[in-house]
Amino acid sequence: MKFITINLGQQKRLLTVLFCIATICFPLKLVAQNSETLRKTYQQILESYPANLAEARSQGNRTQEAQVLSSAGIAYQYLGEYQKALELYQQALAIASTPA
Repeated sequence: MKFITINLGQQKRLLTVLFCIATICFPLKLVAQNSETLRKTYQQILESYPANLAEARSQGNRTQEAQVLSSAGIAYQYLGEYQKALELYQQALAIASTPA
């Protein structure tokens, strides 16, 4: 059995990313009563994703960077672009797993 040890900074970052995912997914399911509204919402997330990612990186905010990547991953997953979603999730996880 292999155990993964992470420090407090890593725990905070991972929890922040997971919380971000939960706060994006749950409200969107409640708000979007039809799939067209939800699709448009995810399209908007993807349209703003490059600028939001650039801003997070320019500020050196790794937590925000992981959140942006996770949000875009969720959008790509919903739209059926699973490989792109997986790539973004892996990037977000790598960021969230690195020591602060």
